[in-house]
Amino acid sequence: MKFRTSFVCSSCGYKSPAMMGKCPDCGEWNSLVEEVEEVGGQGNRGNKGNQGKRGETKKPVRISEIRHEKEERMSTGFSEVDRVLGGGMVAGSVVLIAGEPGVGKSTLLLQIAKILTNTNQYYQILSNTNKKENIQKTVLYVSGEESEGQIAIRYNRMAKSQISNPKSQINFNTEKLEKNLATEQSNNLLVLNATNVDAIISVIETAKPDLLIIDSVQTIYTEDLTGTAGSVGQVRECAYRLSNFCKNQKIPLFLVGQITKEGAIAGPKVLEHLVDVVLYFEGERFQNLRILRVTKNRFGPVDEAGIFEMADAGLVEVKNPSELFLGRPTSPSASSGFVRGGKQGAVITCTLEGTRPLLAEIQALTVYTSFSMPRRVFSGLDFNRCQVILAILQKFVNIDFSHFDVYVSVSGGLKIQEPAADLAIALALVSSVKGIAFDAVCYGELGLLGDLRKVNNESLRLKEAKRLGFKKVMSAENLKNIKEVLSNTK
Repeated sequence: MKFRTSFVCSSCGYKSPAMMGKCPDCGEWNSLVEEVEEVGGQGNRGNKGNQGKRGETKKPVRISEIRHEKEERMSTGFSEVDRVLGGGMVAGSVVLIAGEPGVGKSTLLLQIAKILTNTNQYYQILSNTNKKENIQKTVLYVSGEESEGQIAIRYNRMAKSQISNPKSQINFNTEKLEKNLATEQSNNLLVLNATNVDAIISVIETAKPDLLIIDSVQTIYTEDLTGTAGSVGQVRECAYRLSNFCKNQKIPLFLVGQITKEGAIAGPKVLEHLVDVVLYFEGERFQNLRILRVTKNRFGPVDEAGIFEMADAGLVEVKNPSELFLGRPTSPSASSGFVRGGKQGAVITCTLEGTRPLLAEIQALTVYTSFSMPRRVFSGLDFNRCQVILAILQKFVNIDFSHFDVYVSVSGGLKIQEPAADLAIALALVSSVKGIAFDAVCYGELGLLGDLRKVNNESLRLKEAKRLGFKKVMSAENLKNIKEVLSNTK
């Protein structure tokens, strides 16, 4: 058996036979780490001198002759997570979930494990969704970052808080839960503190869980490689072994992934190619809002998003996100009670998170500047896009913003990237300068010539606006340009 040394970039996975200070592929400095890999035997197949020994040749098969079974899906207990996954967990699927430290990745997965292993709780969820599954579930939670005691403390704290939490989606048996938290809900929840991938696979073979959670993949290592846990080679090899084993045994696998300071998933890019689903858990440090987005999904759409709110009992699903972003009602005329009514400097828009329409409030404040260079502050919106909107208004509406400090934000901590919010941003700025109130839902993309363009899924946006009691909608469906919009409000 022979070994050779190579140097692999920890950022992009580029491999070099010699040490270099800068990666020639991604341009990162001091990112190449030394790895020792085995050569010879099976690894030499395909090299020069062995080109005829490639193994058995397979024949192509007509796609009409391929037999495939229907995907077996298992609910996670959270409708928001099931939405993002495309209807639930597929047997043998590998899901990678990444996010900032402290955003709630481990909390979400521990809550999923708690729901699946609580027979009564899981049965109640399935009865509400009309799904029929085996409710006797076993979950193996493998943590390389926390001890068994730390996980148990967090588990019991969430369970106790959920008893008195009015937002909790499940009603616990309070008396039994207070008597014995450890046995009432978690008989089938197995916790393991281990980092050796071969030892973990041995435990999986014995426990035969219905769901496997690895927290996190950067803490797992194999003794067959010399690199430390978290290195490119270790992450790639451990994820590959776990993925192959779980696919053969048809066990759904959740991998928690750490991220770098730039926001990318730590480890080699091949990790994202290896898994079936890639999820990003987003949230601000001082906001309770959490959004679960999918960027890759082999079993469902990639334009869905799940919305949660962080509470004492853990993460709580937000059933009506528009209520969260619009706040309490100030207008009794709305049938749903969420409409604020027209206010100067505030305009309601309808944005899409995946296929879900959300109503949010764009707020703008313009004040005379005392500096030679006016300030431009935009929160939750793209800075360059807002600068373009200011230029469009100055050109076609004749509003000179050179004497104003401009502050624009999205209420509720929501971040809007799509161009459908252009019209609402423009009208909020006009409302702040001229004192005009717009009691309507506004959405549409603004062109550089001041024209108003249609956006996708306008029917969904219109339906959501009417559901929340808005009678007037401004969009490209009934207006052509920004001048026509303002002329209809006079």
